[in-house]
Amino acid sequence: EEISLEGNLSEIFKRLDSAVNALIKRLIHHLPTPIKQTGVGKIFKRLGNKDNEISFDTTFEKAYDTVRMLDDPSYPSAYLSLKNIFIEFSEVNRKNDEFFCRVRISKKGST
Repeated sequence: EEISLEGNLSEIFKRLDSAVNALIKRLIHHLPTPIKQTGVGKIFKRLGNKDNEISFDTTFEKAYDTVRMLDDPSYPSAYLSLKNIFIEFSEVNRKNDEFFCRVRISKKGST
């Protein structure tokens, strides 16, 4: 099943849910013949909170991707860390060369 990776993480999860349901229905009616996999496997480590920080030298596209790919309640938000404050981003929407999002600003150490 092909799904679009456009939009925020919650939207992508909804599309994944629909695709998985379609695959399950297909498997109920017909189990495929197993095919031996080729190539070398690769293990990816789960991203940590430090990976959610937006660096000051990032590109526009990378900043947008960081915010949108963490825009789901099941993940910690993308953030900027300043000397004494912490800025979190959520509910992102993009319009051309701008993106808009909800911002939460707190004193460092109070979150």
